[in-house]
Amino acid sequence: MSTSLTGALNSDYISAINRMNPTRRPKVCVYVEGLEDIVFWNTCLAPYLPPYDFDINIYRLKDGPAANSVADGKSNLIDKFDLSALGPNMLLAVDADYDWILDEYHPSQTTPSYSSLIRDHQYILHTYLYAIENYKSHPLSLCSIISGGALCSPSFDIFQAISDFSKALSKLFLLHIVSMEAIDNVYTIKKFKEDLSNIHFDFNAKSLKDSSMAYIAARESELAQYASENQEKINLLKEKIGE
Repeated sequence: MSTSLTGALNSDYISAINRMNPTRRPKVCVYVEGLEDIVFWNTCLAPYLPPYDFDINIYRLKDGPAANSVADGKSNLIDKFDLSALGPNMLLAVDADYDWILDEYHPSQTTPSYSSLIRDHQYILHTYLYAIENYKSHPLSLCSIISGGALCSPSFDIFQAISDFSKALSKLFLLHIVSMEAIDNVYTIKKFKEDLSNIHFDFNAKSLKDSSMAYIAARESELAQYASENQEKINLLKEKIGE
């Protein structure tokens, strides 16, 4: 028999333990993708603490040659975890990645899609944005970080800066999503990240640098034919994400 909640067999097992301790807040075990996710999900679930007590942790494999190793990452966690064990007292919490935008997102040709599972499963929590890092870099979070680290408020409108950045990259982003859905390797996440690394903000002018705008225009031109071939898909994506 398991000796701890994080080693519990299933949701019913935890529920039985809760009933044996009626004076304590009922425990809910939540497994996340990695150690770095624990603080984030603790923050997300904090408003629901009364009347619950959340035990948020990583999932360690129970047996086999990799016993006690961490099932880190969404695909690994979902593959290794017995989803039939989920219930009101045992949950998974993962990043949405592209599973929220695309109906059947496949990370690769050989990796199955978890989109429907993640969106529809009653006991799988997921982010709405791509990953927890997107929440950490939200304008409100950045304002707090800058104020705390520099002991002063930002000298420019972070909301407007990020909005300008997003609008400038919107066409490239949509092309990237189209390519990810088709799994055609035309505009992979690696290539999109490389483009992002070439985009810079001019803090004095409070706008993207002219060289960055020229770079974006050049990349859009290089992908113009691909955009033309997939215009219908792009339009559908615009409607879906409310651009």
